[in-house]
Amino acid sequence: MGQSRRALALTVDLTADEALRVLHGHRGERVLVAVEPRAGLRPPLEVEGVLEHWREVVRDPPPPEEPDPDPGCFFIGGAQVDVTGLSASALGGDVVPRGLAFHLPGGSSLTITWG
Repeated sequence: MGQSRRALALTVDLTADEALRVLHGHRGERVLVAVEPRAGLRPPLEVEGVLEHWREVVRDPPPPEEPDPDPGCFFIGGAQVDVTGLSASALGGDVVPRGLAFHLPGGSSLTITWG
């Protein structure tokens, strides 16, 4: 992905809905997902791949007019993440964010970066 996720600074807090809109705008792009435990725990877990919404991956998705029970469920490189209902912070970039950091319970974070 070219840029270390640690080099990206938190910039703007987003609601869960705003974060989902940003992520949906990057579907089909190559992203890096990292789960970083709070300090002192295991090293981060990373996966890289194309960002796909679950409705694009499952064999028989419900019709698009039905409400989405999991709007924040995505597949990336064979891994599944669900950020439904999680607030986030936009990462880096002057005008356009280069990623999102989702705040997990216990002080951990899940970052999704692109570009």
